[in-house]
Amino acid sequence: GELLLEGKEQWIGSRLVIRDIKGRELQRELLEGRRFRLSGQYTDGVYIVHVTTPERKVMIGKVRLYQ
Repeated sequence: GELLLEGKEQWIGSRLVIRDIKGRELQRELLEGRRFRLSGQYTDGVYIVHVTTPERKVMIGKVRLYQ
């Protein structure tokens, strides 16, 4: 799936880390824009999205995936 980050932040060059609810890192990448694709096979559940902008602003959110 694809996710879209909202807000007026500078997303290009931001560091994205996605972890499962147990804290295991599932994905890490540098963003090229507001949109990013979930890599691999994610199962139903809650995931923590951690974004650090080039200005070192940190944003953390939750995503719930289900079919």
